[in-house]
Amino acid sequence: MKTATRLRTRPLAAALITGLGLGMHAAGAFAATQIAVTTAADAGSSSTCTLRQAITAMNGGGVTTGAACVASTISGVDTITFDTTAFPPYGANTITLADAANNQLSITDANLVIDASANGNVTVQRSANAVNAFGIFYASGAYGTLTIDSLTVANGKLTAARPSGKAFGAGIASMSTSLVLKNATVAGNAISITGDAAGGGVAVYVGDLTMINGTVSGNSISISGSGIGIGGGI
Repeated sequence: MKTATRLRTRPLAAALITGLGLGMHAAGAFAATQIAVTTAADAGSSSTCTLRQAITAMNGGGVTTGAACVASTISGVDTITFDTTAFPPYGANTITLADAANNQLSITDANLVIDASANGNVTVQRSANAVNAFGIFYASGAYGTLTIDSLTVANGKLTAARPSGKAFGAGIASMSTSLVLKNATVAGNAISITGDAAGGGVAVYVGDLTMINGTVSGNSISISGSGIGIGGGI
């Protein structure tokens, strides 16, 4: 049986505050763009379409970022999918972000769907052996909605305070953006910080969180000094 949970954020130590309505723009109201990711690489080149390149293209209004990263027009909401040849259904489909400073995937597209349902699942992770600490997804679209469907988000790590002296969401940080997790897993993400922190796995700041058959497990917050930690998982 499928289950759905909607969590409306509330003000707790300046971390999670009153949510705005989910889905402020009705699907189908505007022309949208679809891009298919064709490689598990991270940075990519002019001849590839990585997840990072696809997000960059969406942030820029669907501008093509390389010969192989081509946007098509669809109705509804901007959507990133994963090519089923490069990411075969129910295969070991893993994208490991490069071990570099501040290498999270930054999303500014106000309404975006990242959909791996055709592939069974795709894991987006920071390497367990990475030296650099960074979160996985950092969404800051202006009061829109980010939907993550059939992804596993793993091993994000935050050790530096952000934003405004606080650390939010080592797996997924959704800032002024509502978040929908559908058939998604957020696991093994951690915040270790001197200061305030919220959501070792997922943090939503000014927005709603909706979970549909989602799993959030094994995430944590470790606080030193006089900081306040809220929600190891969410």
